[in-house]
Amino acid sequence: MPQSNSTRKRTGRPGLARVLAGKIVRRIARQARTAAIPLARRMIRYPPAESHGSSSRRGSYYFRHEDRDEIVRAWRETFDHEADIVAAADEVCDHVFDLLGSGKKALGDPIDWHTDFKSGKSWPSHRPLRPGEITSAGAGADIKVVWELSRFQQVGVLGRAYWLTGDEKYATEFANEVSSWIEANPWGRGPNWACAMDVAIRSANWILGYHFFERCTSLDDAFHSTFLRSLWEHGWFIERNLERQQINSNHYIADLAGFFALGVFFADTGRGRRWRDLSYDRMCDQVREQVLADGVDYEKSISYHRLVLEMVAYTFCLARKNGMAVPDDVAQRWMRMFEFTAAYTKPDGTAPRIGDSDDGVFYKFADRKSDHAYLLSLGASVFDRPDFAAVSSRLSEEAFWTLGPESKPEFEELARTFRDRGIPKQRTPKSAAFPDGGFYIIRSDRHYAIIDGGDNGMNGLGAHAHCDALSFELYAVDKTFIVDPGTYVYTADPRWRNRFRSTEYHNTVMVDEEQIHPIPEKWLFALPDAGDVKVTRWDIGDESVVFAGEHDAYRRLRDPVTHRRTVMFDLQSETWTIEDEMDGSGNHTFESRLHFAPG
Repeated sequence: MPQSNSTRKRTGRPGLARVLAGKIVRRIARQARTAAIPLARRMIRYPPAESHGSSSRRGSYYFRHEDRDEIVRAWRETFDHEADIVAAADEVCDHVFDLLGSGKKALGDPIDWHTDFKSGKSWPSHRPLRPGEITSAGAGADIKVVWELSRFQQVGVLGRAYWLTGDEKYATEFANEVSSWIEANPWGRGPNWACAMDVAIRSANWILGYHFFERCTSLDDAFHSTFLRSLWEHGWFIERNLERQQINSNHYIADLAGFFALGVFFADTGRGRRWRDLSYDRMCDQVREQVLADGVDYEKSISYHRLVLEMVAYTFCLARKNGMAVPDDVAQRWMRMFEFTAAYTKPDGTAPRIGDSDDGVFYKFADRKSDHAYLLSLGASVFDRPDFAAVSSRLSEEAFWTLGPESKPEFEELARTFRDRGIPKQRTPKSAAFPDGGFYIIRSDRHYAIIDGGDNGMNGLGAHAHCDALSFELYAVDKTFIVDPGTYVYTADPRWRNRFRSTEYHNTVMVDEEQIHPIPEKWLFALPDAGDVKVTRWDIGDESVVFAGEHDAYRRLRDPVTHRRTVMFDLQSETWTIEDEMDGSGNHTFESRLHFAPG
């Protein structure tokens, strides 16, 4: 294979990136302030009661209540963890939650929807939040804990437990929690109306729950009316607070995914159809904008690539259920997102942790902190890709509930097709380069490395990037060996947030105790590129695979230095060689760190 000589250029000015990061923070705060203008709620135009989410006239969903018996039968033929689902649903009924690494915590009755139970910090619910109340709450407080609880991702386990057991206590719990939330969170006020992304994710999960429970006797007419009215208000809020910026992010894609689910749900109304069509057109545009030609999400974070792929997949699968075609150019980028996911999945099925990660998902069907391969079973069926089926190894619940019971025989046929080729599962995917995203992956049956050979993403903003130029993760002899430490924390502790973004916390070389990219300490979601990364060699041969690259971020020093790194894997001896060359003049200190996996 010919050598590669590609350069990932800086695409934005550091000053611009800092300005935009500030705008993003101020925009979230402004949303919270302006959403609850006293007259705003009076302006909402509600649809006639008789058409308000009518099940006979709204758009199609992933599954239908009429097919419950068939779906449950197929589920039991496919999965064997019914007892685990019931146990998890019982914990939800007891208000026991595990959020953002908290461990299981009993939140009592009623649930306090405004308090970070990890720190004890509460946010006011009677007024819009002020700017500093979101990002600078102090004392280790994290508003994301409040937002995570109010995303209502527990409804997936409640709904499945109800369908599997027929016990209406799960429907009653859904109704009670939703009613409690609506009463405690007046429209546009408090922390749970401060970020449109979370409003959108909550909307989509409420709709998921409603499709499980809508025919339950536990949901009386009063609940239906209150619920549908609040859901309609969610749509109005999102429409007026879409997180559209000069440089967009996963937030905007989440807004559109939730907005589209609302539009389909209310497709029996003119405004609902407008929501559906507007959000779908913009989602297609955002795939063109935010997904690079090789399928990598342009935020350059593995975790956020997973989240964006989820939201894109759920949107397009729901669109197809409603007879809406995915444009060819958009479908190609969507498919390549799955290809990148297949490529970065380690031989043990786990994912690397390059860039930021809060382990966010759109719907929660299982604990997926380090497992991204579940998405590939969905991609296998959508794109008729046996290789995706091989990497995922089994049908996921996400694919089952999104594509329906017919996904089971489809997936099994794809997996059988791959096995019939006589190629061992571990041999795929092969070593691969994603030059637009800046990721290079070397692999064999029992070995794997992913190397960061790109810029910080988001057109120079680097909102979810780290100081990790030429850093890598290494999996050797069937075991994760060298790792990226990950993220640890966001706004709850700025000092630790910045440590985990620093050069010292990555598997690369630090010069003169200077960061590869100077970290703007006040901007926790900005890391502008300080230099260019150039890949000088990418060679996949019969005997070895070689990556070579360099970055010039340290050319800014008084005595400039260029860092060059070569990573070679010998396919015959199964040995790794990593060489660093520091090219410059003068006296310098060099620190090279490796972070080994626990155990």
